[in-house]
Amino acid sequence: MLVLVLMATACATNTFRNPQFTAARAPSPTVSTQVVKCLATSHVSSDVIADALTAELESRTKLVTLPPEERVQLCGELGTDSAVSTWSSDWNLGATIATPLARAVAKSSAAGSVLVPLLRTVDACDKNTCTEQGVDLGMFLFSADGELLWKGTAKRATTPQQAFSKSDAAALSKDLLAELPADFKQP
Repeated sequence: MLVLVLMATACATNTFRNPQFTAARAPSPTVSTQVVKCLATSHVSSDVIADALTAELESRTKLVTLPPEERVQLCGELGTDSAVSTWSSDWNLGATIATPLARAVAKSSAAGSVLVPLLRTVDACDKNTCTEQGVDLGMFLFSADGELLWKGTAKRATTPQQAFSKSDAAALSKDLLAELPADFKQP
């Protein structure tokens, strides 16, 4: 029970580096896609976090807009429990959708690497409504060849009474981006 109480009041974060990625920084420059929102329904905390991360990324680079169908496909591949796990990383993750997408974005943007930020909600639903129970944030850094180099994850338990504040969301965004081993292409 103690763990549940701590999870409800704290944010669990972790970053992972692919063992094959031995350089200090990702190939430059790095571009970022827009924040991919994997939501059954829109909720306050998920919107606040997505807005904060978008603002922080836009202050560093121009975001690459993805078509809706690609966003849906990315949610199916990168929005899974194992993909946004704060405990482990599968370095073959994203091979079907994200790898070709990263290659295409890198080529069209003349980038050395591509960041794909993704946000999903964990909902509890009944017949009539869904209630946000948590927000998971995954940040996936791919090389221009589509290799997953690094991932950062954050999980935050929420309730309708304890939504994520704008200042908490901004701090979370800055903290995760501070760990990112990449230099963004200037807007």
